[in-house]
Amino acid sequence: MIQVMKLEELLAESEVLDVSDDYIEILYRNEIFTIEQDKNRLVKRVGYQILINNISDVLFYYEDEALYISFRYQGVDYDFGIYKKEWWRD
Repeated sequence: MIQVMKLEELLAESEVLDVSDDYIEILYRNEIFTIEQDKNRLVKRVGYQILINNISDVLFYYEDEALYISFRYQGVDYDFGIYKKEWWRD
């Protein structure tokens, strides 16, 4: 899913500050943003940038020191690894 790859790229250039079941807080280019579900969208706030449309049941979680996102899209459940420092940085 291309939208998830774009989320991975965003997180690769960010510092993850906080993770909850329903949001991620990141530092990106010296500005703090929140990534969360708003109705049927995954959005990045300050402002309102839609990252993924037509999703539900968004859940963020850590497993084996990696950050994952789980969601439902068109009736199918998905889980993607979206961030681990070792994936992107030395």
